[in-house]
Amino acid sequence: METNTIDRPTAWMDARKSEVGTPMTEAEFDEAWDIAGILHREIHRSGSFFRKLEAYTRTYAGRDKINASREETILRDIYAARYGETLNETRERLLKAEEDLRQSGDNIALKMAYTIPALIEDNKLPFYLAPDQAARSFAYQRGISESGAKKMMAEAFEQSQDRSLYEYGKELEAKYAAPVRKADHDAKTVERRERARSGPSR
Repeated sequence: METNTIDRPTAWMDARKSEVGTPMTEAEFDEAWDIAGILHREIHRSGSFFRKLEAYTRTYAGRDKINASREETILRDIYAARYGETLNETRERLLKAEEDLRQSGDNIALKMAYTIPALIEDNKLPFYLAPDQAARSFAYQRGISESGAKKMMAEAFEQSQDRSLYEYGKELEAKYAAPVRKADHDAKTVERRERARSGPSR
């Protein structure tokens, strides 16, 4: 009979059979594995993991506050087993990549910053979403955190244009994205009023 472990990645199997993974129930291990994934995403998003680790340690430990430090160790160990490096090694690797990129003289930060206006104009995105998309692409290409990518794009744009990327982006949002949102909102308002007038359908 096939089980749901057949298609599990090797890292999952190794972590499950590890010293920390072996004593855990399936539910405990699956939860720790999923939290490791959340922590990994958080480091790549913000460049840090401390607050998220603290929050999930409390959740994972539940009412057993006495053993919270043990639970944190478990989460750290499962993370290392899943990704082949510690939480801090992941963080330092992203920081080192950002530092190297800054010193390289590569102008990719400016190139990526220039994609943000296009996202707002063409896709009618609000400003907060456009830098997020650009930063994610930038970070993926160069192995840095998304937070670091946003900082680099903002700095490069301001140095090149002598104005903030935020101010320029908000101007474009007001011109291109806001009217679309308003029209959509107005259309939905009219639709709700029409439904209210017609009464419940039978």
